[in-house]
Amino acid sequence: MVFPGTYSGEQVWGEKTPSHGEKSIQLDQFDRHGEEQKIILWVNTWNHLLGEKNNNPDIDITYQHALPAGSNESKESKDFKIRKGSRNEVDARYKGLMTSVSKVMTKERQKALGKRLFLKKSNE
Repeated sequence: MVFPGTYSGEQVWGEKTPSHGEKSIQLDQFDRHGEEQKIILWVNTWNHLLGEKNNNPDIDITYQHALPAGSNESKESKDFKIRKGSRNEVDARYKGLMTSVSKVMTKERQKALGKRLFLKKSNE
């Protein structure tokens, strides 16, 4: 699998300014999940950098799956659509989202969202 500017390397969720790495990784290097042994793409940093292993073992996680083509996303669904586009298209679609979320996130909102956003297991 090729990560063109989306590879996390050893970076973790709390990395303030993650570096967009590039790397090709053989599929047998990826963690797997479930009876079907589906490949796991770990989202290791807050800005969506991916990797073959979990760099954040002390953070609660939720496994999500790609929806079949033609499916609809909803707030209730924890699964997602895969979208194809350029970096500019992605930036235009999600511009300001993380900044907005980080400014308004409270413990109450986190509780309401559940495991859709990561929280440390400690006393938070």
